[in-house]
Amino acid sequence: MMHAALLFAVTIGCHSDFVQSSWALLQTAGYGQSVYESAAFAVRDADDRVRFVQWPSDHRQLAAFYKGRIPAHTFAIVHTHPNGHPLPSADDEATAQRLGMPVYVLTINSITRSNGKRIEQIVKGEWNPERCAQR
Repeated sequence: MMHAALLFAVTIGCHSDFVQSSWALLQTAGYGQSVYESAAFAVRDADDRVRFVQWPSDHRQLAAFYKGRIPAHTFAIVHTHPNGHPLPSADDEATAQRLGMPVYVLTINSITRSNGKRIEQIVKGEWNPERCAQR
């Protein structure tokens, strides 16, 4: 059986804008060691590159909130959870359902997402793009 992180690297690519930006976002949350979540909108630019528009931090434990307009060309919300909470919360699922876009959850050892109807595990295991690129 293929290792999940390797499969992830083959499917999405270690150097993809999405993976690189996700890892940088996780870094802002202490690689999942913090009780404070970091969040961003994943936006596709006109040149088809993905960039993250990070939310301002309001330092609420186990939550991230955004007030304002969603940037044009947003295709997902990406946010961190503490490492012990790898799955999307009920609020994450409700947000995905309400906005009609996936909500991704990042921890040091997993990436999961919800479309509001189901939860998918994208990666189980280490997904550090620097180490992934060396495989």
